[in-house]
Amino acid sequence: KGTTKGTTKGTTKGTTKGTTKDTTTGTKAKRVPSATKYLPPSKPWTAVRGEFLKRIGLFCVCTVVAVYLRAIPLRAIPGAFQNRVEKSMPPWLNSSMHLLNGNVPALNYTSFGNARKESPSPGALAKKEGRTPKHPVVIVPGFVSSGLELWEGLTCGKHFFRQRMWGTPAMARAYFTDRACWMAHMRLDPDTGLDPVGIKLRAVTGLEAVDWFVPGYFVWGKVIESLGDVGYDPNSIHAATFDWRLSPDQLEKRDGYFTRLKSSIETLVAIHKVPVALLAHSYGDQLVRYFMNWVETDFADG
Repeated sequence: KGTTKGTTKGTTKGTTKGTTKDTTTGTKAKRVPSATKYLPPSKPWTAVRGEFLKRIGLFCVCTVVAVYLRAIPLRAIPGAFQNRVEKSMPPWLNSSMHLLNGNVPALNYTSFGNARKESPSPGALAKKEGRTPKHPVVIVPGFVSSGLELWEGLTCGKHFFRQRMWGTPAMARAYFTDRACWMAHMRLDPDTGLDPVGIKLRAVTGLEAVDWFVPGYFVWGKVIESLGDVGYDPNSIHAATFDWRLSPDQLEKRDGYFTRLKSSIETLVAIHKVPVALLAHSYGDQLVRYFMNWVETDFADG
């Protein structure tokens, strides 16, 4: 009786009140608390930063996996459940993945085959009204959507040859692989305002350079899609990308940017026999204003 009572009583009290009863002596002993983790006294924020980055990384991985899995037409998953998952996603993430999965041909690198039926684009509506392309378009993007790729680098970055150091998930891969190496390639020489010796970053060319920055951040993708719907093609659309790290003066000295922009506009005018429409965004608007003043300046004045 004593043994049974003591065991039962001790177990009950230990579970409900956080104490245990010694069946031999009858005295109560305090429960030993679990081990507490303390931050190291020397560099406490290093541990906090590491834990924070781990959690952010886990969240990003889970989000990407969930988004891509819901795009795969798995018949084992009920349609109602897929719709519920889609509605639980942020609107910007849903729209981004829809673009990647077929609405923008240049970005259609998946084979899920689940293009959504959305409302017609402004270009498609304009085409239904009988409108056709007239003025060729020159796009001058902002610094976010002007991709930069590596042409010459340090030993730590040679494997990133012609990969994006700015823009697209390739940038994230380069950054998280070796942040010091990424910064060494992105940083300009404080004396010359140009790339350091042994490093050469240049603007990505073509419409692919301005379509999108990272998944969820599209800048020109929808505009290019709409222009394509009304009848434009690469012969009538030009993207004037640039190295946004440089000053306008250095852009012309190193890359001949404004000379090239002037030549591109004149070529389009000569081919299509109509004026060009300049579409600028963000910092690109400042460059266009600079270009307008530059192109009217006499050669004698620089």
